[in-house]
Amino acid sequence: ATYDNQIMRYEYSFGDFAAGLSAEMDDTGVGDTVFGLGGKWSGQLGGMDVGVGVGYQDNGVNSVWGLSASAAMSNGFSVALGYADLDGTSDTVGNGVPSDSWMGIGVAYTTGAITVGVNYGKYDAVAGADPSGWGVVANYDLGGGAVAMAGYGSSDNGLAGNGAGDNSFSVGLGLSF
Repeated sequence: ATYDNQIMRYEYSFGDFAAGLSAEMDDTGVGDTVFGLGGKWSGQLGGMDVGVGVGYQDNGVNSVWGLSASAAMSNGFSVALGYADLDGTSDTVGNGVPSDSWMGIGVAYTTGAITVGVNYGKYDAVAGADPSGWGVVANYDLGGGAVAMAGYGSSDNGLAGNGAGDNSFSVGLGLSF
């Protein structure tokens, strides 16, 4: 979303692997094209559903890359980890402070129709305090593609999307058709 959100994207999957390539051009012809490249693998490993992903994006001025991994065990527990190396020159947090990196972790447990999860994320700011936030969610599968959802989140040091140290609460209904 560097320019006008008109993005050309190509995706290809083969077996347990998938890859994607995207480009967003500046219609004015002034800015460099934003290129993105990503790949992922998912499969079974030691009785767990495992996934890993990698992505890279460059707009001629800034470049970022990220890694993620997840594992879901048959006993209902799952975990996901992520790390992104940011360029440290642009405001990736949305609070006016450039960041060098981001990391996050999420853990969830599902039993029957109930899923409960917690997550934590933190940016490494170039200057000042490092923005971070955490959240708790609870979902109840109502059946037929409907899920009742509730969540609570808290952030500090100006983390965008949740105010500057605000707490938030949400309740909703997710529908799949």
